[in-house]
Amino acid sequence: YYIATERTDLIKNGAFGNSIVSSSALKKIAAKYEIPFSETLTGFKWLAKIKNLAFGYEEAIGYCVDAKTVNDKDGLSTALVLAECAAMLKQSGRNFFEYLDEIWLEIGFHRTESISIRVANIAETQETLHKIRTNPPATIAGYGIIKLDDLLTPTDGLLPTNGLRLWLADNIRIIIRPSGTEPKLKCYIESVRPTGSEIEKSAAEEIVLKLKNELGALLA
Repeated sequence: YYIATERTDLIKNGAFGNSIVSSSALKKIAAKYEIPFSETLTGFKWLAKIKNLAFGYEEAIGYCVDAKTVNDKDGLSTALVLAECAAMLKQSGRNFFEYLDEIWLEIGFHRTESISIRVANIAETQETLHKIRTNPPATIAGYGIIKLDDLLTPTDGLLPTNGLRLWLADNIRIIIRPSGTEPKLKCYIESVRPTGSEIEKSAAEEIVLKLKNELGALLA
């Protein structure tokens, strides 16, 4: 948001991008400020391929703000931009928490959470995903499933990958995929609320907790 609104020199006809398991907040910021946006598979090996990448990030705490110098996640350059942002906020008597609340007013409050379900062997992850593909539940934690995207046969330009993306009522998104390195199923939850008010934040926390509990049972 800081780059999109205050450091437009860092964009210079560039693009924003994040992995599919990351928050949808960046896509909304890009749309609001008319910045090209791309969504990729998980991993900076994919994000680094975005043409003219001005800012990229993924859920596993990786950020790129200077792809021309370091075309990968890089904490040093990111820390410098973050320090600049902190200095700007201090001059105006604000802090990061207040700044985030301003952002939530514009694009909605985004609460994300990931959980990992360890299994005895990798074959179990395939069996679980097959079961959900062929017989998806009608609801999860009381929230109806509106749409299910099978990421093995994507329709939005992504390369095929073994995973499922579920859209639930009340602006909830869930992505389920096997770990690429361990016998685990990984699940990524996002709850989007209209604002960052305390009431809406509490509602998002409650939603995430309910989903974590039921998904843990569903995927175990």
